[in-house]
Amino acid sequence: QGDQPYPCRYTVTSRDIPHSPQYTIQVRNWKAGEAVVTDDFSFNNATNAKKVDIEDLKGMSVLPSHFKGASQ
Repeated sequence: QGDQPYPCRYTVTSRDIPHSPQYTIQVRNWKAGEAVVTDDFSFNNATNAKKVDIEDLKGMSVLPSHFKGASQ
């Protein structure tokens, strides 16, 4: 809406996966131009999350381990 409309929903379609699953992201409260400040991009660890190396995560894949591709 308005003079400079912003997208409010993105849908990502995984074309390399059978049945092309989609993921939709709903975006609200856009800021642009001078309304955006550096602090808007600061990490706030409100849950005391810990850093994990991606190599240490088991089963990281596009699909969960119980899904099998066409060649499997």
